[in-house]
Amino acid sequence: MTKNNKEIKNWKEKLDNPSLKTKISYWLYSPVRIASDIKLKIKWAWQRVFRGWDDTAYWDIEGWLAKIMSQIIRYQIKKGTTYPIDLTLKQWNDIRKKMIKGFEAIDKLDDLGVEFEIGSKTHQKLKREKEEGLKLFIEWLDALWD
Repeated sequence: MTKNNKEIKNWKEKLDNPSLKTKISYWLYSPVRIASDIKLKIKWAWQRVFRGWDDTAYWDIEGWLAKIMSQIIRYQIKKGTTYPIDLTLKQWNDIRKKMIKGFEAIDKLDDLGVEFEIGSKTHQKLKREKEEGLKLFIEWLDALWD
């Protein structure tokens, strides 16, 4: 890993895990930004109530859909009891887990950004997981019910 990539990773970790000092300074020195953020969060909440989705989904449909679908399918595995007649419950859960892995790969590919090179082993692995998961999703979409 190059020095630049290490610095990016360190900053990403700091942003993902802000310290108490960072949180306090944000609240003390950013009142206009905070008011704006609160206003946007309220607006987006109302959009979700009335439309079922908000403007953040519009900005990144792929990422939003991947996040939602992985959560729904995971919940379905946890709570669901039905499965296609030509499969066992274990086979059906394995297929759904691969779908989840594919949707999560979309999110990881988006998050990794500059931290890996296109064509690297990580990139290729995630692309394969994404493609496999999406193929299974298309094939079994009509069976995703409970």
